[in-house]
Amino acid sequence: MQTITIEVPDEVATRLKPWQQELPAVLTTMVEVWAKPIKPTVSPTLTELLTLLLSQPTPQKIMCFKVSSRTQARVDDLLDKNREIGLTDEESAELDGYEQLNFVMVLLKAQARLMLN
Repeated sequence: MQTITIEVPDEVATRLKPWQQELPAVLTTMVEVWAKPIKPTVSPTLTELLTLLLSQPTPQKIMCFKVSSRTQARVDDLLDKNREIGLTDEESAELDGYEQLNFVMVLLKAQARLMLN
């Protein structure tokens, strides 16, 4: 494993310190998401997840995290459309992004649960 040093504002470094051990896994997942041959975009879900992580959440707060109702409605619409008529390539990529971010949240919540026990 290689060590990478990045410069971030002091406030961000302070917020990231509790996540130091999880950062490699989170960054790996994010690189995999963005390495797809689609134009990377910052989805509302990613913004919500980053906002959560930068708030220095407690394990309990992580366990209680849910995406906004607007984001959940979009995911539901994509899933319905996928079952009924199929998705465009762009919609399929969007749904893949939501699924990958959901996987990251599952990992975070599992780690939070371990910290609570």
